[in-house]
Amino acid sequence: MANYSKRTPEQLKAMSERMSGVNNPMYGKRVVYSPEECKRRSERQMGENNTFYGKHHTEETKARWSDIRSERVGEQTNHWKGGTYVKNHNSSERRFIFREEVIKRDNNTCQMCGVQNEKGMHVHHIDLDNSNNDINNGITLCKYCHESTGLHKKK
Repeated sequence: MANYSKRTPEQLKAMSERMSGVNNPMYGKRVVYSPEECKRRSERQMGENNTFYGKHHTEETKARWSDIRSERVGEQTNHWKGGTYVKNHNSSERRFIFREEVIKRDNNTCQMCGVQNEKGMHVHHIDLDNSNNDINNGITLCKYCHESTGLHKKK
């Protein structure tokens, strides 16, 4: 696989080890944003304020990503589960329906900070099981509250 970083793999590994666990300044801390801060952060990145607004990825970049993805198959992917396969596991259509139902139920409102937003709301699986798409297992969160839970990534 091609290395597109300016640092060597050894440098990246050393950096990662230096900043892991208790050495990471964010270790054990939970960031909680006020509703005003959540709204301000969200608005700051919308439309023309977004740093990527009006820009497009070059064909070279798209080709590079395609190469990287094609090299990561089977055990090399992030989604490898030991070779198991569950038919229709969390199909995109079911996820979409689940997401829409939860956001509609919660009236496009973050259930932690109360910010109401038409776009960019996240749906968090309460039990952390992404295959459990029961509407009672979902809660609507803004991006910042979802990140602050530390639970938006699978354990």
